[in-house]
Amino acid sequence: MDENWVLETSPWISYDLSSWDSLIRNLKPVPYKKKSFLFHQNDPAAFTYIVKSGRIRVTSFNVEGIEKQLYIAEAGCCIDIHFTHSDVASMVNTSRVTVSNIFTWLAENGYLHRQERFFVVDSVERLEELAQEGIDLEQYMKKQKKGS
Repeated sequence: MDENWVLETSPWISYDLSSWDSLIRNLKPVPYKKKSFLFHQNDPAAFTYIVKSGRIRVTSFNVEGIEKQLYIAEAGCCIDIHFTHSDVASMVNTSRVTVSNIFTWLAENGYLHRQERFFVVDSVERLEELAQEGIDLEQYMKKQKKGS
């Protein structure tokens, strides 16, 4: 993998706000002042935030209390949402079964594991390598059918 990938990748994430129209059509925006906190690390996900304007800095703290910036979300970004397999399928225009199969394949091959109701990525580096190489799901599906 190219070591310059991190340097060439922007920490700024933006998305077309109109993509969320069907979800936010009847919702009233809630303004937040600069430097205010939406939530703290390890808080249970109580809300979903979609950035309408401005920027949100998403950070994490290690055990020593040192802050690390993860990314900056701009207009259109969705923060702290918990997607179902159906939600992911809808986003990438595929079936829920395909999404479920991909998550199962990723777990079986050590890219992520299940922790309670969530999937946790075990190695971002390995996942990035896989994204470059691709997944042969046809072979996986054939293996699954033989096992049934």
